[in-house]
Amino acid sequence: MMNENQLIKKAFYKTYMDEQESRQPLQVLGEAFFTEQTKDEAELSPIRFAQGEIYYHNKDLEAAIYKWENVNSPLKAWAKKNIGDAYYELGWLNDAEQIYTSIETENTMLSVEIALQLFSLYAEKNNRERVYQYIKKAISIDPDYPNVMELARTFYEEQNDYQNAVELAVNETIRTASIQWFEVLKGYVDRGFTKDFVPDYFLEALKVIYEVDERMFSQITKSLWNSYKRSETVLSWVHTANVLFSEIDIANGKSSYDVSTIHYESYLELMNGEYLLTEIESVVPKLLSNWLKFTNEKRAIFPAAAIMAWSEYFPSSLNADTVWESERVLFDFENVENTDEAVGLLQSLLTWVESNQLQMGEKTKWIVSRFADLNKKYILMTGSAESGKSHIINAILQETIAGDESATMFINNSEARELTEVTEEGMKKVNDITTLRDDTIIELEWQSPFLQQLDCSLVSSPEIENSLKKNTVYQYLNLVDGLLYIIDARHQFREEEFQLLLQIYEHSPDLKVHFLLHDDGTSLEKRRLQESRSKINELFPEARVFSYSSFDADFAKTEELVRFINESFTVQQQSHHMEQGTTRFLSLIRTVLKDLIEKRTAMEHSFNKNVVFNEDIIGRLKALVESLDETQLEKTQRITESYRAVKEGAKHDVKNALPKLLRECTDYIKEDSDFRTLHEELNEKMNEKIKIYLQEQIMPKLRGHLQEWLDDSEQELRDIQQYLDEMSESLNTLYEENKIKLECDFQTLSDWRRDINRLAYRIEIKKENIMNRQNPTQFFLKSAGKLFGNIQQNKNMLFNRYKKHVEQSNYEDVTASVMDKFFLEFDLFEKALKADVTLFFQEPFQQLYRSITEAESESKALKAKLEIMKENPQLFYDPMKIFEVRLLQCEMMKKVSENYPYVT
Repeated sequence: MMNENQLIKKAFYKTYMDEQESRQPLQVLGEAFFTEQTKDEAELSPIRFAQGEIYYHNKDLEAAIYKWENVNSPLKAWAKKNIGDAYYELGWLNDAEQIYTSIETENTMLSVEIALQLFSLYAEKNNRERVYQYIKKAISIDPDYPNVMELARTFYEEQNDYQNAVELAVNETIRTASIQWFEVLKGYVDRGFTKDFVPDYFLEALKVIYEVDERMFSQITKSLWNSYKRSETVLSWVHTANVLFSEIDIANGKSSYDVSTIHYESYLELMNGEYLLTEIESVVPKLLSNWLKFTNEKRAIFPAAAIMAWSEYFPSSLNADTVWESERVLFDFENVENTDEAVGLLQSLLTWVESNQLQMGEKTKWIVSRFADLNKKYILMTGSAESGKSHIINAILQETIAGDESATMFINNSEARELTEVTEEGMKKVNDITTLRDDTIIELEWQSPFLQQLDCSLVSSPEIENSLKKNTVYQYLNLVDGLLYIIDARHQFREEEFQLLLQIYEHSPDLKVHFLLHDDGTSLEKRRLQESRSKINELFPEARVFSYSSFDADFAKTEELVRFINESFTVQQQSHHMEQGTTRFLSLIRTVLKDLIEKRTAMEHSFNKNVVFNEDIIGRLKALVESLDETQLEKTQRITESYRAVKEGAKHDVKNALPKLLRECTDYIKEDSDFRTLHEELNEKMNEKIKIYLQEQIMPKLRGHLQEWLDDSEQELRDIQQYLDEMSESLNTLYEENKIKLECDFQTLSDWRRDINRLAYRIEIKKENIMNRQNPTQFFLKSAGKLFGNIQQNKNMLFNRYKKHVEQSNYEDVTASVMDKFFLEFDLFEKALKADVTLFFQEPFQQLYRSITEAESESKALKAKLEIMKENPQLFYDPMKIFEVRLLQCEMMKKVSENYPYVT
């Protein structure tokens, strides 16, 4: 039987060698060949095959090829493969490729060897496609073939092809269940090479790992969970993990710590407000069930409380057995420390608020910032009306500051002395707390020897009246570390006061409450003091009572009061401090959730209100634009027409007067005139007459009329501005701010006055060519005058002819020329009036259009926001419900602590 390992190593020749053989292989094979060929049925192929191997090892590749080409026995396929090896060794890659691909064999080992040789050959030829083809072929033929998997893994990693590398590791994990491949797969997960795979791709592999090594299973599962954390496929992974953990069963406490932890971390990630209920409601119930399943008894309260809280909001989502087991855990549990859970929940809530840019009230922000520090201790001071609380605070401050204030005051020891008001609008420094609104918070930083001795900050709440729930003290009961209730010792302990204290006890049964009996001058009767103490002890048996008179209190007495506060509210047990801290954080969470819902409702109401407001404003603005447009058209027409009437009146006067004036120039024609130059003299006289007329008659009258037109126009424009001022005031009343100021451009009026003055006082009257025209009559007169002007008998004729010409001429062309020149700039001024009036109205129009555009844009944006809020309310309310579930979980855990307190 052939030894295939010898064939692979080209050591088949050793079958002809004895262990004690000292001769050279070629000599031994030569003798064997000689002996074999003498036989009748000689079988020489095996000897030739072995000789080829010797030649190959000695680099005589040509001889080796010759020998192998003459092999015809069952070794023929191996001989062809060896020929390919020889060509490969010679660097004849194409020849080697041809030989390898031509071999047909059913021998598994030979097939793998050929595939591996082709893998190497194509690698040298940089044929990436073929390289992948033959490494995968080698794997498919015999995955157990020595080193083939390691070769494939190394190749994929060198190529940075972690898609195939991961697939190889997963397949080998499932096929071999080998620790080596578990570690390879874990390495790929840890390095992030698996995050692009769909999670359920690893399901079968994880089941195999679990069966072999629970420790490795926990590690790889944790690595996968971390790799999918905060990715788009995290929900798909949780679903896959739910399926996986439903099918396996790790004994509680055995290799399960990592599994329990990753369930816990995943629960927090899914419940941090980033996901909608529709996204997580299908995976959370099974996650909770598995979490409880893999959590040891010491920490089972966390998943148990989470299950009960989830079941409270989604009753049908968990099976009855899971709920029953959770109830059992909660019932049997004795101790739990829950503060970290509450702190984490508050941080998650605030992170969600910030990342989603939600509105939170300034007062709520301030309260959270102050009470979120567990290292700070706060004692609430309050009491009934006339309890004298302000006297006690002033004694501690060593300053008269507090009075019958209605604000809540936080008093801190500080080197500075300042009052800061906290409202929904923000924070600002103030000087007088007695003038502040009821819902104001005051932070008082003050320097006092008694404040320095206190190991807490004081919260002074307005006196309690009527129902506790209507008083601001209610919101602080679960935030402070204790309550110092002040009672007026001069009056009998009233039933109403007892009922208020009963409400305090019912609301905050774990709150430390101590009492201060105060009077401001009347000596305290022992009997009344005893009655008050008895009443107090009925409700608060552990309460301490301190008597204090502000009338005769000295430094020592106030110091004793401070000592009483410190001793009474000292935390005796760490467990109580942690429970109170949990209570504080849970109360802060409720405050934030309530504030967010109120702000959301207020925001939606504000959006709707602003949309209605903007629609109303847009309607008003557009109506004003339309009205102003009509006004502009009307005023433009009226101003231009009135101006045109003045101008046309002047033109009419000139048109009627000039011909008459020019005819009157016959008076300048005498019988003894020098007819040679008479036409020039007449031209001068006529121009002079025209000038005098225009300057002395037309211009004064025209100036007067233009001044009247200016005054009337100014009044028209002033009326418009007054109307716009009224409109601006009306709109600003609606806006509740000085946003609109519709100011017209009165520079237009100034420009008109300047232009009218220039026209009326700087008119240049140019001379007209009246008597030197080229008409027949004037041509005859000029010629005759020059020819016959000195002949006496012709002067009579010329006199009569000149006189007749001057008297009978119509002067239409002269008049038209004078009017055109004289009124030219007046006409140009008229043409510009329409543009000037438009310019006067330009700024109001522009501001109205801007306001309309702004209101439309704001209305559109608000409608879009409202649409999102109405179409996708789950974007807000789903996270809110998720946080409420977690809050209920923390409250359940706290309830366990209250029922089973720590023993110290």
